[in-house]
Amino acid sequence: MAHVKRPTALVVSPVVPALTGNGLSMRAGVSLGALARGYRLSLLVVPRFFTVWGDQAPEETRALCHEVAIRSEHAALTSSVAFEDAPFDLVHIFRRNTIPFGEPYLGDGAVTQAHLDLDDVESVSLQRIAARFHARGLRQDALQHEALAEEAARAERETLSRFDRVYVCAAADVATLPETVQSRAVVMPNVVSASLSLAPPAEESSDLLFVGTLGYFPNADGAAWFAEEVLPMIRHQSPHPCSFQIVGVGMSPLVATLRSLPGVVVVGYVPDVTPWYARSQVVVVPLFAGGGTRIKILEAFALGRPVVSTTMGAEGLAVEDECHLLLADDPVAFASACLRVMTDGRLRERLVENARSLVAARYSLEVLAAVVAPSK
Repeated sequence: MAHVKRPTALVVSPVVPALTGNGLSMRAGVSLGALARGYRLSLLVVPRFFTVWGDQAPEETRALCHEVAIRSEHAALTSSVAFEDAPFDLVHIFRRNTIPFGEPYLGDGAVTQAHLDLDDVESVSLQRIAARFHARGLRQDALQHEALAEEAARAERETLSRFDRVYVCAAADVATLPETVQSRAVVMPNVVSASLSLAPPAEESSDLLFVGTLGYFPNADGAAWFAEEVLPMIRHQSPHPCSFQIVGVGMSPLVATLRSLPGVVVVGYVPDVTPWYARSQVVVVPLFAGGGTRIKILEAFALGRPVVSTTMGAEGLAVEDECHLLLADDPVAFASACLRVMTDGRLRERLVENARSLVAARYSLEVLAAVVAPSK
């Protein structure tokens, strides 16, 4: 039988793809793994966001690729990498601001397909962040983000139409795109690569866990809201001593100030978040801004930990309140939901079982691979 040559693809990413780390790295990592099932891959990383990987790709990432190049922004803009497989059948660019670094590989009509993974619609998420700055009385930051949102909306209208396919995290995101692009939009859900079964924590364990990039304002804002307005009520009513563990890469002054609050432990970066999930009773996602979908909710689901989230925190995921997680949007309701999960073993078991089933059905690597598979 004749050998069938696989189509070639170049992935251009602003972060080193990995299966662990922050949400950006994980989305890039699982997308790379899904694309590797159908394409011979070359990877160009132009680091634009802080990650623990720095300028090194983990072995699991390199194993998926035929070639890997990591270049500074200046180097990527001034000279293209002479990839062996160029021109490519597909150029897959992660995030709108990464487009300039993929430009040298998109020209002259040599590329069969050009795809863009938006992961969140920036014009929408920036406007939401501006609203949260206003809520905290930070007017200058709010005005700055409103201007950035207008700039992003203009750039989305001007640049997205050149792509054959525009990926978004959830169906609701399609309507937020320019009308000329909506017919090219495809939902590429966030997924988790595998399910690792963790034993239930000890009954007397009352740790509440937040995981996220701590230098990202929506995460810092959500952690502060929970620590300042929700945690005191939980600590007052909990039958066991409890603490709020804040885990994630990066830091912001707002999160750093939370260290002084009773019961708050600002852990920061850890090489493996699994032990922190293992001893947590509840994973909290108290977000009021941002975009895309929260891959950390899916990670908690896959690891068998119940989740309490705001409505916006769970936005875009096919979840149902009281079935897969608990939803609450004000401090009293959020505290009550956490206490229910902490004290009701049957509720915890039901939420965990339903959430794991949801991940297997809707948010697995197999689902993602089918979305990005080469056209027949």
